[in-house]
Order: sequence, then C-alpha cells, then structure tokens
Amino acid sequence: MFDNLKSPRQILQYNLFKGVTDWTNFKQFDYYEKGYPFLLVLRYPKFIELNLQYESPATVKVVQNYLHILEHEFIGLEGIENITSANGEFTNGIKTVNYINKVEQAAGTFTMEFRERAGMPITKFNKYFLTGVKDSETQVKHYHGLIDRLRGTTVGNGVQGPNLSNPTATAETQLEFEPGVDKEVFTFLYFVTDNTMSKVEAAHLICGAQPTQAELSIADQKKGEIDNATLSCQFQGICLSNDFIDQKAQACLDIMRDPTNGTSSRVLVNSTKFAYREASRIKAEGTTYTSMGENVNSATINSYGLSGGTLDSMKVNGTVEEHSIGTSKAVSSNAITLSNE
Repeated sequence: MFDNLKSPRQILQYNLFKGVTDWTNFKQFDYYEKGYPFLLVLRYPKFIELNLQYESPATVKVVQNYLHILEHEFIGLEGIENITSANGEFTNGIKTVNYINKVEQAAGTFTMEFRERAGMPITKFNKYFLTGVKDSETQVKHYHGLIDRLRGTTVGNGVQGPNLSNPTATAETQLEFEPGVDKEVFTFLYFVTDNTMSKVEAAHLICGAQPTQAELSIADQKKGEIDNATLSCQFQGICLSNDFIDQKAQACLDIMRDPTNGTSSRVLVNSTKFAYREASRIKAEGTTYTSMGENVNSATINSYGLSGGTLDSMKVNGTVEEHSIGTSKAVSSNAITLSNE
C-alpha cells in the first residue's frame, strides 16, 4: 500500500520538537505543501457525445469549451469525504467500552470554482445536461431528442466481441441504445502533487459524477455593478482510492511533465524558458527587427490544440491522455483507459 505515492522522508534520527530542536538542520522540516491539484476528465456523459452530431455548432462549441475549462482552468476541489468509523460496544450493564465495528467513506458533493466566460459556456452546459436528463416542465428524460432519434437502433458500446457476420473476425459490439444513468455520468481523475509537481501525494477516482445545478442566478445583476462572475460548480459522485488508481495518476503525471510531450496536455513549470506569444513574433536580423503584429492566420493551431472550431485529440506518444471530444478512445495498458463508454 502507498507504493505509488510520494514516499515520506525518513526522520527517525531527529528529535524534532522533543527537547531542544536543532534549528540548523532543515532536512527534518519536510512538511506537506498544499496547492498543486489536477483534474482529468476521463469520461463525460454518453448521451451528450452521441448528440453532438445532431446539435448546432453553438451547442457543440459549448460542450467543447466546457470540457476544456474543466481541465485547463481547474484550480481546486472541495468535498472529498473522510474515512470515518462507527462503534459497537461491550457492556456489563454498568460500564461500556466502545470498539470500531464499521469503517466507511460516504459518497459526497464536490465543489469546483470557475470564473464564467463570456457566452456562459459553464452555465449553458449545466442547463443542457440537467434538462436533457429530466425536462424541468414534464420530468421526462429525452436527451434533447436523442432518445427519439435512436429508438430501435443500435450503437457501438466500445467493447470488442464476435462479429456475427464473420465469425473469424471481431468487431465493436452493437447494442440497442438504452437510456439510463450510465449515459449521464462523468468520471474524473483528481490528484494532488508535491511542490516539484513530479510526485503524486494523493489520487482519487471520482465516478458517477453529475453536475447538480445550473446557476441561472448569474443573470441577477444591477446596472453599474461591474464584476466577473465566479461559479461554484457542484458535482455529486463517489470517490475511490487505492494503489491501482495511484499508479495511474503517477503515470499520467509523468507524461504531463515529459519534456518530449508536444501537446497541450504537457504542464510547463519553468517560466524562464517559456516562449511567450508576443516575444516569439519578434524577428531580429542584422540591424533591423520586425514583428508579425496581429496578422496571424486564424486557422493556425494555437497552443491549446484548437483549430477551425474543433478540439484536437490530445495524444501523448500514443499512450496516456487521449482526450477526444465526440469519439471513444482507449489507451495502452500502462494508463487509465480514457474511453467514453
């Protein structure tokens, strides 16, 4: 247990605060520092993925931006439930001794804060999700028309199985589309690192996650009160942690910090070597210098992988972190499977 997390420094040789403290030996003061959290979206609701091909470009853009914001503007999470215990008792009718007879970690509500953007992609996505799961007027599950479109049809479930038309081959299993909670949940990998951002301190797999509200109250405003809007996005779900999840979190972090990773999943930590966009536009030759100014081709892929209004798959050497919008993908066995099934 704990083999895949950062190992604590050995401190048995120090007196610490017992008696005289050796203030000249700083190796003993190796305290945990908070403030280095990451969130990876491993899965988003299947009904939304399937519906993208039928939706307007405006709705598709809302979905893409929302998923991108969840990972790339994530600054922290609250709501990880503690492991708690309940007691049984031994008694002779006069005295009672308690003992632990139950240990559990309850499902909870997770809160993440984001600053809403112009066009309100966060608010719009949450409204789209909630009203697709249950219409606020009729309480009918309709997935914004997807259930009617796919009634009586089959869709691939991402599982390889026998191909009935060709017994010697395999093909993606085709199943009749069935609405249900399994089509309505996110899966997140949440982990925190040490202050070198190279070792995982703790990791949690958040399953069955669903946003619980769309903050339409963002429209409550008064003339002249100018400010940005911060949203407290709440998700309900169950939090899981074990050695296997720790291993996958460390594998993802290793690739995010890999210097050869040329995708937007890479985390850059050394600002002294960062090629700022405006500085990179400067062209200095001989005794003259020029700048590209604002004459940039709008179709050029920027540092976030966006081109022509689509979100490119974030591939990391064919292994971890294939985050594809609207498609189902899986990665190799040395990483968490990032599929949307």
